[in-house]
Amino acid sequence: MLFMPAAMHAQTVLQQRLVSARCQQCEVKSIIQDIAVRYDINLSYHPNFFAECPRVTVNFKDEPLKQVLEQLAACARVRVEWAENQVIIRALRQYTLSGRVLDAETGEWLIGATVKLSTGSGESTVTNEYGFFSLRVYEGRHRLVAYYVGHRPQSLTAEVQGDLFVVLRLEPDATLPEVTIQNMAAAAAGSTGHLSSGARFSTTEMRRTPMLSGETDPMRYVALQPGVLTGVDGLGGLHVRGGNADQNLFLLDDVPVYNPSHALGLLSIFPSASINHAQLWKGDFPARYGGRAASVLDIRLRDGNPYAFGGEVSAGLFAGSVMVEGPLSRKFARDKGRQGEGEKGKSSFLISARHTYLNPWLNLLNSRYQGAFFLSGDNVQYRFYDMTMKANFKPSERDHLYLSLYLGGDLFKNQLNQTFSSSAGLLNDRYALGAEWGNNIAALRWNRTFKSGVFVKNILRYSRFYYQSQQDLLSEIFSFTTGKRKLVANYAQRYQTLIEDVSAQTDWEFRPFNELEIHAGGTYAFHTFKPGALSVNFLLPGQSPLLADSLTKALFNRERVPADEFSLYADAAWAVWKGGRLEAGLHISSFEIRNRTFRLLQPRLRLSQRVLAHGQAWAGYHRMGQFLHQVGTFNLNFPFELWVPTTPRALPEEAWQVSAGIGWTPPGWALRVEGYYKYLSRVLAFVSSTTALLNAGAEDASGWEDRIIAGVGWAKGLELTAEGNFAHTNLSLSYTLSQSTRQFPDLNGGLAFPFRFDRPHVFNVSVRQRLTSWLDISALWVYASGNPITLAGVKFRHQTHEEMASPREVFVYGSINSFRLPSYHRLDISCRFHFEGRKFQHEILAGAYNAYNRANPFFMYLDGSASPETGRLTATQYILLPLMPELRYTLRF
Repeated sequence: MLFMPAAMHAQTVLQQRLVSARCQQCEVKSIIQDIAVRYDINLSYHPNFFAECPRVTVNFKDEPLKQVLEQLAACARVRVEWAENQVIIRALRQYTLSGRVLDAETGEWLIGATVKLSTGSGESTVTNEYGFFSLRVYEGRHRLVAYYVGHRPQSLTAEVQGDLFVVLRLEPDATLPEVTIQNMAAAAAGSTGHLSSGARFSTTEMRRTPMLSGETDPMRYVALQPGVLTGVDGLGGLHVRGGNADQNLFLLDDVPVYNPSHALGLLSIFPSASINHAQLWKGDFPARYGGRAASVLDIRLRDGNPYAFGGEVSAGLFAGSVMVEGPLSRKFARDKGRQGEGEKGKSSFLISARHTYLNPWLNLLNSRYQGAFFLSGDNVQYRFYDMTMKANFKPSERDHLYLSLYLGGDLFKNQLNQTFSSSAGLLNDRYALGAEWGNNIAALRWNRTFKSGVFVKNILRYSRFYYQSQQDLLSEIFSFTTGKRKLVANYAQRYQTLIEDVSAQTDWEFRPFNELEIHAGGTYAFHTFKPGALSVNFLLPGQSPLLADSLTKALFNRERVPADEFSLYADAAWAVWKGGRLEAGLHISSFEIRNRTFRLLQPRLRLSQRVLAHGQAWAGYHRMGQFLHQVGTFNLNFPFELWVPTTPRALPEEAWQVSAGIGWTPPGWALRVEGYYKYLSRVLAFVSSTTALLNAGAEDASGWEDRIIAGVGWAKGLELTAEGNFAHTNLSLSYTLSQSTRQFPDLNGGLAFPFRFDRPHVFNVSVRQRLTSWLDISALWVYASGNPITLAGVKFRHQTHEEMASPREVFVYGSINSFRLPSYHRLDISCRFHFEGRKFQHEILAGAYNAYNRANPFFMYLDGSASPETGRLTATQYILLPLMPELRYTLRF
């Protein structure tokens, strides 16, 4: 009751005191001063509050003082109140309004969702890879609206009197046209006004593209993007804008992956049922990504449903998979989880596994093409497996703990028997080939959102890649004259390589104000290398016994090379001027090995400007580098290519890239043109581009430094993309015009030569049509120039001194990559049938890979034995994938 008179007095002064004012094109502060003087009002305020207010014309007549002052002060961020027997105009305080956006059905964070203020200036932002957003707002009542493709918009009204954290849950909307999911670039541009330098792909988008055996695969989908090249049928890794395969940073839930492929590149290690989304940067990635010189492919796994148990079982022609997910605790039911802040699910898990059954197909192709199939042999065996597990727990609304695990591996075996007849006798060569490789990955992550809106991510991670193989040759000759067998060669090779990382990383994300977003953090990694390029000869008569000792070193090699890597980074995205955006960053890293330290300074800069109604232009300069190298041959990219560290004789690789482009996103369309130029320095290769380590004769693993050389490279290109949505039809086209070269002082006479994955022209066309609510059809046509290869130009016969030995043919190779394989093209088609029941969802995918059975050459071999009289060489072409059926059944529950 004691406070009632003061409150009534304030109400009387502000509401019942009537004032009048009339002025044309006057300053706001002048009008307020005039009212205070004429009506003898004790008014306190700072004149700078209204410095940005335009001149106004007013005509108030006997209106309440509070209403007049609020209308005059509407141009400034202030509020009017009564205190200390005077009218005070105070500046509004700014607070952080942060939160997360998630799917109301599955509990998954919605990455790239748009969050917009429908009050005030209408600021907007986009959620990060954990569904987090942050905005700076003035105190008062605000209305937030969240948008995400395929979901109903969700609004929330919040009374902001301090830093506030909220959660927005969006309901899936099955009535939305599914084809709109394609135009992710346009959706992102609509939320921020700027096209991102990184392209984001959803699992739904990838499922609607025809792929080998019906497997949804992010690696094969990324290979269809402009500026991304591969070998034939996707083998040979990804080569982004002229970069090497090892210059790509593959991340699985923030953990680096060194070999992302199964089946030599036909499939990736990433299980589709567990993927939330994938994002690709082509050499213009932010400073928070480091350690590679070409690109970043960031794969994020789903968290699992915290409200209900579910899963997916899928079986195709090549592999089968299973996935289960659900809450770790039964305490939170599905319906409860979607009501209120305190009742939602606190934990969840997701487990997926996949196994292949390729052997029947290998045997069929081997018998069908009678040796022209690349994996021909007398007993070919191949299989792979992978398993993914993820668990998460939310001890509080602002804290989130994650545990991610991945195990996967490949096993390959083959046997070959070859018989040659000569005047000396019958020569029989028996080969035994075998290889085994795989990845082990683990990560423990703690995400924390502070009250001030700062988002922090701390990670402990482990990554291991191993490869080991063997090749045995037993060569015997049967003499026609003596009737006896004689040993010609008993040869064995062993390859082994291993790289193992233990690392810690911290990342901080915050917004000092809405126009500026900052990322900063650092990483420490402890690397362990076992570079084992080992070639071993069994003891033969007349040879040195030292070669036999190398067998022991090969089998029991324990050389391990440790190294420490440190990095710090800072990224800033700043809306400096109207319609413009500046993205700048700096990545500083060091690498310590054998008491030597190497450093890299990597600046990043990108400017973008909105032009016209739906357009944007941009330009950027990015410098990238890496301390890890993968070296191998120039012809095929197999896993035995070795991962080796930076040393004084193998300096860090670096790349400089400048790029510029323009994009236009009118309604229903997304058009983009971008050009780039890249220079690569200190690119590594083996001295021999054809035999690699086959004749190296290394006695231990330390010899790799003696057989590598460093060179330079250039790459330039123009990329064009167009996407259009027409009712239930989606059309996508991409074209890449590019050139990539390499130059080494000790290769090819010091002259430049084409990069082995250089393809001047690449053209992809994709069409998708939704015929009914349960049937979609898709078609994909791919065209690419042939890969350059190295072929022999001269052949001669060599006779050894042993009387029983048969003469051997020796090939003399010409310029490196001076020949090209024929152009590559194929057509893939698929039909997707999907039915929904009360508890189960069924999906059947049927189609054909390489529908018109194009005999695309995998590689070419010159054989002189077919025409010994003329001495001419005959080109033998090997193929990999002819017409292949696609069939896959998926059951979701």
